Amino acid sequence: MQYRHSRVSGNPYAGNSGYLKAIIPLILNLLKDECATAEPNPLTGVAKFRHSHVSGNPHAGNVGYLMERKPLTKLISFDIDGTLEVGDPPGCITLDLVRAAQAHGCIIGSCSDRTVSNQQRLWRENALPMQFTVLKHQLPQVKAEFAADQYIHIGDTELDRQYAERSGFQFLLPEAPVAQLWEGSD
Repeated sequence: MQYRHSRVSGNPYAGNSGYLKAIIPLILNLLKDECATAEPNPLTGVAKFRHSHVSGNPHAGNVGYLMERKPLTKLISFDIDGTLEVGDPPGCITLDLVRAAQAHGCIIGSCSDRTVSNQQRLWRENALPMQFTVLKHQLPQVKAEFAADQYIHIGDTELDRQYAERSGFQFLLPEAPVAQLWEGSD
């Protein structure tokens, strides 16, 4: 319910459209000048918004830039067992393919039945930093955390397919020509 009179709403500017016209540019200027530093997200360990002097991004805090910027490219989630060469059983996707996807700017992570600590150890042992490591039922959290044009989960089971499709991810089997996913992502 909107109150048009200040004596009802308590706002001395109620019903004054000139007030809104004056305040909106002030708010936008504040947003342009000040972009608060966020606490790191527990899922990714990454804070989304930072000052330009902290992040090195000359556009940080520039609202116009943020509104015009397109989302990040492709996010690819890999199952491990039966999908990657280091899985048990081994799959057909090599770690070199995963590295190539990263090199082409894809957001890469793993989504497996393995514990998160086990996934993280696997990536550490293979010197392959992941942007997320989650259990399969956490795919919706990944999608909420990362802006991307395309969300893809690569796995070898019907359960992988179900979680992917339920979470709004495209599902691919490991045998698919996955290298084509990042062609043109430079």
